[in-house]
Amino acid sequence: MAEQRKGQQGIDWHEGLTAVRDQVTAELDRLDACGPAARALDIARLRRLVAQWPTEGWHSDEITGRYRLALLRGLSSGHFLRRVTGLNA
Repeated sequence: MAEQRKGQQGIDWHEGLTAVRDQVTAELDRLDACGPAARALDIARLRRLVAQWPTEGWHSDEITGRYRLALLRGLSSGHFLRRVTGLNA
């Protein structure tokens, strides 16, 4: 039997992310003020990603890797660290 490929779920993920871009910046500010998160994450890189927000090409591997993987996972990990350490400022 031939292998079937399945499409990516949530193909419009970037639209929701773009809509909350200001909230992403605010969360990065909170993560920068949280010692454990600031030490664990490359906040400067995440800020550069927000500053260089793409207007197209969201489905390319390069942009998906930067934004869906690096940025979103960084935000998620940092948010977790803020909550666990009680630094929910």
